[in-house]
Amino acid sequence: MTIYVEKNSASLLTGSNDPDGDAITVRRINGTQIASWPLTVDMTVGSVNITQSGEVTFDDEGSTSGHPAGGQSQTNGSFTFTLWDGLAESSVYTAYVQLDGVNTAPTGQNQSLIFEV
Repeated sequence: MTIYVEKNSASLLTGSNDPDGDAITVRRINGTQIASWPLTVDMTVGSVNITQSGEVTFDDEGSTSGHPAGGQSQTNGSFTFTLWDGLAESSVYTAYVQLDGVNTAPTGQNQSLIFEV
């Protein structure tokens, strides 16, 4: 049996740094400067919620339609983003949201959210 639940803990800021030590935040999603947070972006299945600090959570919105079978992976869409240190904006990056199906016991949980940037 394959069980799915939402998992958090992906971050768009992982591995980012500013040479001057300025705080880094997310500035644009899909080319649009964000005016309020969190932001929801629709994916092939469900959506992702993104905070200004780069935290990303996946929500399948109660549907298991389109989830991969245990041991399988599939890309669930993508979005572009830029980072900001208060002075300058980064290059445009693309985050690909990948869903991994994991076979578990009926009481288990596993739906991973993986970003390839």
